[in-house]
Amino acid sequence: MLAFTGEEAIGKPYFFKVEFVCERPEQELQSLVDSEAFLAFDSQGNGVHGRIYHIGKDTEHSHPQRYNLALVPHLSYLRHRTNQRIYQQFSVPAIVALILEEHGILGDAYRFQLGSTYPKRDCCTQFGETDLHFIQRLCEEEGIHFHFQHSAQGHVLVFGDHQAVFPRIEPATAVMPEPARAISPPTGEYRRAAYRQVEGQGSRTELHSGHVVDLCGAPGQERNEAWLLTRVIHAGGQPQLSDEHAVDNPSAGDGRQSGYRNRFTLVPWDLAYRPPSAHEKPQVSSQTAVVIAVDDEALRGDRRLARLKVKFPWDREGRFDDKSSCWLGGAANWRCATTPLRAGVEVRVTFLESDPDQPLISGCLCCG
Repeated sequence: MLAFTGEEAIGKPYFFKVEFVCERPEQELQSLVDSEAFLAFDSQGNGVHGRIYHIGKDTEHSHPQRYNLALVPHLSYLRHRTNQRIYQQFSVPAIVALILEEHGILGDAYRFQLGSTYPKRDCCTQFGETDLHFIQRLCEEEGIHFHFQHSAQGHVLVFGDHQAVFPRIEPATAVMPEPARAISPPTGEYRRAAYRQVEGQGSRTELHSGHVVDLCGAPGQERNEAWLLTRVIHAGGQPQLSDEHAVDNPSAGDGRQSGYRNRFTLVPWDLAYRPPSAHEKPQVSSQTAVVIAVDDEALRGDRRLARLKVKFPWDREGRFDDKSSCWLGGAANWRCATTPLRAGVEVRVTFLESDPDQPLISGCLCCG
């Protein structure tokens, strides 16, 4: 191994790039793609575990042949499936667990440590989103964060909604530079931490995002306090290599030489952390759908009060039965004057404020 760089942050899959030299043929190395690997930062077992996502040849250096590989969590693979799907009577943790297990991330590879109970959603729609984007969006809506915990045997994806979820690292000391500016204006109690966000650098190999560390020397701080690592950038290499191969040292000016360095961002641990809203909900225009079931009670009165269950043509998981979707009400001015409301009738569905979770029947196609 010549060098590596990587970045990890709360609520995101990590990504590490590893540069190495190998005499084995490239075709043989390609057989390692999708296999598990552990990148050790030191001899004490600190490092990151993941899957080999890609192996490529460095065309600029051929003697000896250099390669680059990417190391990512299993979660990263969820960006390769885009879906359009309706979840009925599922809570957000239940939706997340279902999708993870569909991708082979089973119960021993993830866990929920939640302090709140999350209600079932009548209608929760994934519309043209990757599974990864959908999970991140739902977690952000509910205030659920996630991080990873590593060992040489595997990595565990941990979801939480309170501060006690974040494991504490043995006390570390660092000198902090000026505070980083807030990324976005605070919008409530959860955003107060943005004003005290600070950055630092060091060589402690046990630092990972989603972990708590005791620091001294932070701006405005008179004693050691607990801080939450929200982002860590890692860089490492073999210090005995030539300057051409050695890793750039983020603090070379301090006179120290090391094979591993990092930069990190922290917020006070005593302020509740909530993930920022970085993944937008898609907006949906009018859609057509086929009626699957009709609420007979509503039909005895005004048709405009009728509730219907429908099947959207894009819903890959929906079935042609009464479990195909939630009950949909009608818009204020909708009516179907020429055709009896029954299974098989094609209707127009609009969405309140273009929200895919708020569908409304707006008319029958037979009525124009």
